[in-house]
Amino acid sequence: MKKTILSITMIMAVGLGLTAQENNDTATRELSKKEQKALEKKKKQQEDSIAHVEAVEALKNGEYIMFVDKTMSRKVYDDSRHLNFVIVENGKILIQTGSATSYSGNNNLGGITVMSEIVGDVKLEEKKNGEVKSSFKVVDNFLSGNVNVKLHKKGNYGEVSILHMKTGDHIVFFGNIVPFTPELASSGAIEVGRLFVSQGWDAFSLGKKHDVGSLMDYLSGAR
Repeated sequence: MKKTILSITMIMAVGLGLTAQENNDTATRELSKKEQKALEKKKKQQEDSIAHVEAVEALKNGEYIMFVDKTMSRKVYDDSRHLNFVIVENGKILIQTGSATSYSGNNNLGGITVMSEIVGDVKLEEKKNGEVKSSFKVVDNFLSGNVNVKLHKKGNYGEVSILHMKTGDHIVFFGNIVPFTPELASSGAIEVGRLFVSQGWDAFSLGKKHDVGSLMDYLSGAR
């Protein structure tokens, strides 16, 4: 009888030991998950910091591209990111909208492509919290007005807003800003469509209000 009681006691002790070990293992796994989460957070912060520095330098150099992921009226899906962008390069700005599911539109990519020249009033402001603002004036037959660029205080996400001189329309693009290199076009990261042409291909109507209106409709996603 004593041996039986002793055996039962030993089994209970072993069982309790295993339970304690399992609890310790669970705690260790939970701690590892927390550590992993902390490491991932730290890695993301480092990546955001690098991306922010690169975006700031790109804004200062006046050579950058924003990959647009949304406008005020529509979201850009992943398969169309290479067709929706704003490029500032060599004293010019190029704005394009498009859709991977369409070959129509003014640029034959389901949207519109328009270029304008930066003519002056170029300003850049760096704030202590990391936010950067840039502004300049553009002039072209179709796109003339004021452009404001804002880089958020963390990472490389920002905004490009355009106030059109002739129509008073205001359009805002949102997305990630990265340095622009000519190799982006040849690498397939972006696809540039046909530049904007007036309605009916009428050269004598260049710059008329109805053409500018159609341009802004395209850019805002209304067409």
